[in-house]
Amino acid sequence: MTVSRGKRPQQGMQRTIEVFDCPATVGFSNSFSVRTGGGPVEALHQVGVELCPQPGTDEVLALRGPGVAGVQFHPESVSAAPVPSCSSP
Repeated sequence: MTVSRGKRPQQGMQRTIEVFDCPATVGFSNSFSVRTGGGPVEALHQVGVELCPQPGTDEVLALRGPGVAGVQFHPESVSAAPVPSCSSP
């Protein structure tokens, strides 16, 4: 995976996205993005790491797997309201 400057800074931007098939309204405050381009995506999948891409792009919004998790947004910005159809792995 690679890190690259985004098309535009997302300082204080709030967006509703799908995080592992669960809708979430989250806050972003970053100028760079993690991208799958040319990275070891298949190797990550083989060890159980899931990637959550931004639809239509190679931008990675989140990842999770055994002993690892990460997000490209502020975790504290996620609404505390549970979504009944969504669950953790």
